Amino acid sequence: MSEKSSQLAWTEYQTDHIRSETERYFDRYWSIQPVGEVDLHSIKRLIVIGGSGGGKSTLISRLKGSGIETSGVFIPQRVVTSPDRGDDVGGENVHVSDDEFARLQEYGSIEFPWSKQLPLETNGAIKPVRYGFMRGGWDGYVPALTLYAANNGLYANPDSWRQIEGANTLIACVTAPQEVRAVRLYERLPTMGPAEARIRTTDNLQLGMKPHVNVSTYGLHQGIAAAEFAEFVTDLTTAFQ
Repeated sequence: MSEKSSQLAWTEYQTDHIRSETERYFDRYWSIQPVGEVDLHSIKRLIVIGGSGGGKSTLISRLKGSGIETSGVFIPQRVVTSPDRGDDVGGENVHVSDDEFARLQEYGSIEFPWSKQLPLETNGAIKPVRYGFMRGGWDGYVPALTLYAANNGLYANPDSWRQIEGANTLIACVTAPQEVRAVRLYERLPTMGPAEARIRTTDNLQLGMKPHVNVSTYGLHQGIAAAEFAEFVTDLTTAFQ
């Protein structure tokens, strides 16, 4: 066998080995399943994305409660220009004005900005709500994994999406049916206007997305998804590094 053929055979063996190892790994989970071929090795950036009411905040809250941020996982706060309505879970958001957001962006304090059109005004007028992630850590700090949690608007912003996806990045799409999300949104914020609730629950941009894994947070999976996701994130920083 030529040297080139030997190298090709070795590459194919390695690929098959990684694939079969990954397939065996996901057998332990009910709520987390891969989409196509997934290589979990050397992941440095985890994008948790999905529609409003999908269950992202519950997953992140469980992660923070497990103390995972002391194990090399960095979860940057989200900066948002919507008013604080008391519906944040675990202090995920930093609420700022449009001017403050612009200043933070000018100073380089915000990364991967995006916007979403929402009717937050009492008169139902639609306005752009701006989002981004607060840069954190300190000089010289390199986390084992950085986890970004975002709504589907990030995927709809091609500039930021191109920056955030790529090598050593894993995209996890959090899923729940529209009717389940509608109930969750009402329970979280009963004062949410019907126009806003309709826009949020009919946002199915994730259907065009190509995630690496899907995380189901409803039905039989609702009670176990957060614990399984915490185990999964821990493994990304240990077993697969």
